[in-house]
Amino acid sequence: MGDRVLHTKGWHGVLETCKIKVASDASVRFDGRKVSFAMDDSTENTPLKGGESRANPGFGDYLNAIGKYLFILLDRTWGIFGFIALCSALTIITVTAVCVNFFSGCAAMVVCFACVFCYGTSYAANGQYKNAAPFCLAGLLIIGGGVLCAQFFIKYNTGYNGHELFGPNNAGYPLSYFAQHPVDVPGNYVHLSEGAAKTDMIGSFEECLHKLPVVGSCINRFYCVVPFVSTTWKATDVVTLWAGSYLATDCSTPQFLHSADYLQWITGVQRGIGFAPSESWKHAISNAVTKHGLKTLPVLDSVSNSPQAQVLHMVTDPFAEKSHNWSMVRRFEFVTIRHLF
Repeated sequence: MGDRVLHTKGWHGVLETCKIKVASDASVRFDGRKVSFAMDDSTENTPLKGGESRANPGFGDYLNAIGKYLFILLDRTWGIFGFIALCSALTIITVTAVCVNFFSGCAAMVVCFACVFCYGTSYAANGQYKNAAPFCLAGLLIIGGGVLCAQFFIKYNTGYNGHELFGPNNAGYPLSYFAQHPVDVPGNYVHLSEGAAKTDMIGSFEECLHKLPVVGSCINRFYCVVPFVSTTWKATDVVTLWAGSYLATDCSTPQFLHSADYLQWITGVQRGIGFAPSESWKHAISNAVTKHGLKTLPVLDSVSNSPQAQVLHMVTDPFAEKSHNWSMVRRFEFVTIRHLF
């Protein structure tokens, strides 16, 4: 049949070209061994069809990728064990991150990955690749899936799960109402009938959320508050409501001035989700009162049956954070299917 040109990828992904001698019985000699194969001239040098692109796989490519994933992970008995290992590891990571903290969840992720992946590679070292594949794949998915699950359920657990409060006659709460009546603000979506944030009177409190054990430095979170007052308010009047922001960015930095929370303040949003009273918010409000010489309702670190200073996280959509979390899940699935397989 003559000479044929064979294109292969070398060790470093470089395209290599070599000639092989094909005998009449469709066999070749390579490293002293005779290799037989089926030869079909009709498929030789066949170009891609119009519109096909390896960089942009179609819907069929995604289905094929999912099929390969399920075949590797669920193939017979060992695949089922790999699937059980993956689900168990993700459950352990998520529960640890939600019930303890995120860094404990990361530690659990490292332990689960090491156990599952090393168990799989032990089979690979003995040449049992079919048994090793489900565990090695599960170990790789634990890294991405563990972080994603932990972040998702932490945000879901701390996100908006309350009720909408529309105020008297469903017209929104006037700011004077908070000085006369206790309102169940924490965790609920409160509508106001008036008011705007005084962004030139910011108070803040810096809290060490987690202290890293090796280097000793802190991962800080910042509690930022500003008075939320009516257009007729004067500096000698009592502040009945505060707009608050809980971020990893210092309230005095340019990054904060470009944050979504600050944008809600300057655009005049008059509804938000109530923060639960805490010692940290008490310190932030006290800082603003001392710095700017303000008066406010009693600042407590727990819910009371009497009127007290309340803090709202001003947002136009209370479900925006949860929608963002779902978009993270969909983006992770897309990246995994498109690039991993």
